[in-house]
Amino acid sequence: PPSGNIIVLKVVDPRDLLPTIVSRCQRVPFNPLDRDIIKEYLVAHHNQDINTAYLAAGIADGSLGKAIEICGEGFLETRKELIELLLSLKDMSGKQAVELAFEYGKKYSKKSQEDQSGIDIYGVIGIWKTCLRDMLLATVRGNYDMIENRDYRDRITGLAAKHDADKLIESFFLLEDCQRDLIRNPNSGLLMEKMLLELKTLNS
Repeated sequence: PPSGNIIVLKVVDPRDLLPTIVSRCQRVPFNPLDRDIIKEYLVAHHNQDINTAYLAAGIADGSLGKAIEICGEGFLETRKELIELLLSLKDMSGKQAVELAFEYGKKYSKKSQEDQSGIDIYGVIGIWKTCLRDMLLATVRGNYDMIENRDYRDRITGLAAKHDADKLIESFFLLEDCQRDLIRNPNSGLLMEKMLLELKTLNS
């Protein structure tokens, strides 16, 4: 670029860029915000109660913008629906899981999301990650005080005993990979279908 100009490249993973570009860049990392900072902001500036702000801050993975979006109208109802879905996935038949995958794939497709407000597919994955983390805490450490979804504590701890820790870890990293894939793959509906079917396979 001409002298005096600065080009800012925003990327999730520098490996997505060509090495010749990376070698000419100065890396400036932006770390996720602390959960308490996000929680306090939501309480002070968006009139959220402490429990809702705490949940939204955990789902947002350190992003204040995501936390604000998540706290939109219908957040608690949608969260309940999504948690119920994840916790019941293990006992679903293969046919039920396939039908659900197609239903949610259509619901969370890019075109459908443009006509809706509230939680997008990134938020869906965030909610499911908190549940899997809670189940891992209950399974591996028996640490029930650190469970985030406190209103589901009894059910999560009961189900944790029926799940294999290694499968829960695989499921968690599957969700992490799906969040990264959202950056590269604009077909969010297809991603949702794939994610649900793989979660069902891992937790059968």
